[in-house]
Amino acid sequence: STIEMGLDRSIHIMPGATLELNRGTLTNDCAGMWDGIRLYGSVSYNDSTLPQGKIVITRGGCIEFADTAIKTLGVDANGKLLYGKGGGIIRAISARFLNNRQSIEMNATEGFNPSVFIQCQFITNAKLPNDAFMGDMVSLKGTTGIKFLSCQFENSLPVSGPAFHHRGIGIKSYNSSFTVEQQLSSPVNRDNESIETSFRQLNYGIFATASAPGYTTCITDAVFDKNLTGIYLGGLSLSNVNHNHFVISPVYVHDSIRPASSAMYIDHCSFFDISHNVIAGPLSPLVSNAKSAGIIIHRAGVMNHLVFDNKISKCNYAFLAQNSNRSLNGFTGLRVLHNQFKDNDYDIAVTHNHDESNNGLALHQGYESATAETFAGNVFSQNSTQNDGNLHNAGEILYYHYSRK
Repeated sequence: STIEMGLDRSIHIMPGATLELNRGTLTNDCAGMWDGIRLYGSVSYNDSTLPQGKIVITRGGCIEFADTAIKTLGVDANGKLLYGKGGGIIRAISARFLNNRQSIEMNATEGFNPSVFIQCQFITNAKLPNDAFMGDMVSLKGTTGIKFLSCQFENSLPVSGPAFHHRGIGIKSYNSSFTVEQQLSSPVNRDNESIETSFRQLNYGIFATASAPGYTTCITDAVFDKNLTGIYLGGLSLSNVNHNHFVISPVYVHDSIRPASSAMYIDHCSFFDISHNVIAGPLSPLVSNAKSAGIIIHRAGVMNHLVFDNKISKCNYAFLAQNSNRSLNGFTGLRVLHNQFKDNDYDIAVTHNHDESNNGLALHQGYESATAETFAGNVFSQNSTQNDGNLHNAGEILYYHYSRK
């Protein structure tokens, strides 16, 4: 059935209680947004005996037109609210979150959060009441262990409507660790067919930052379709971005240098693995002013990092390295190996910042010695319109090892 909630009304799930939403819909009464569900529980998941509120959404259960569909709140042993803390457990299988200003807000917790989202839809397909501003579909604030399996995040309003920077963020994370991947064995689909993980027509598909080491994310087998930026990672460590497919949005700007849209932007991150991704940009004679970049790496630091076996086509900058991505002598640093580039203006571009004294990539891209040789192995666009379109290096000197065969 459908339950209509009045303006600013809310549902509270206390520690020890469970709300099950099976096929039903919680919505507004057309007067405006309702406040959503408040889920209470212990801040710590390390002790399973501590009470947690729970919400279980299955079989197309839907929450729509809420200010925040589900917000987690932490309480102490006496039931006193702890500011900025979260608690409770969310288990959502084949759930729908439609046209909420924010669908999920998970506040800071301790231990491994067992909440999971499987084959869920986070969709904006209508204007919010009273022209409410679209926020983040999912907001993670200091929690670890959340899984998103075969979920779809999409703003399907016409792109001629809200500007891209007002189209919302799929998952926004701060000091959190989470996983985004495809659920290969489906608990919902009887034919056991996999359902894709996707992020479509958003400001950012995923925007994750950290203020200290130790926070990571794993993003695999997802589709990022026409977002302003597919993935932004800032300050994370040990993150994996593998086997994803990106279609970059054709956004027009007058700036001839700065990319307006990108598949991924990796900023001050360490020990990352970026490999086996397919990126298709908008570059063509019809959209020549749509400035785009496939992969941007900004200040990865002195450690050895590898961007390996990606396929990038039709971008202004397929791979863009900004500022320092190497040690002082260049013996360690960022390497770009065995990627396939096609129809890009610049395949590998290294920028120069006059405020930096050590711009560029690792000294050796590939290597050769008296006993062995390993070539960089990139396949270039060979674009004759740019004299240095294959490898534009404005940083420190580097040696690029390739086979003459």
